[in-house]
Amino acid sequence: MSLPLLVKGVGLTEAQQVQVKQVVGAHQAQFRALLAQLRSAHEQLGEKLYAPGPLQADDVAPLVEQIGQLRGQLTQEALQVALEIRAVLTPEQLARAEQIRHKLKDFRSEMRSLLGRDP
Repeated sequence: MSLPLLVKGVGLTEAQQVQVKQVVGAHQAQFRALLAQLRSAHEQLGEKLYAPGPLQADDVAPLVEQIGQLRGQLTQEALQVALEIRAVLTPEQLARAEQIRHKLKDFRSEMRSLLGRDP
């Protein structure tokens, strides 16, 4: 779902750049709203977790469920953006994006290896 980031290296035409900006712009308000709701839910969860007194899982279950739903909505929104951007790309550009994605994956793997972390 990192397609919006990968398209920077695929050689978009000026017209495609405009289309990608329009796609991202059309979803920007929804992303901001969902992220604001997610931050708020996380803050509420933190307040409950660090408040004095007893706390049970049932006490925070509604917030945990809300956080899960918001993350799901963010994922769906990101998928929609990726699909809309993908529709703008030529087959060659899509292939280039895949090459970049593989290189980034290999790079992350190498970084983990260098830092002594399991792949």
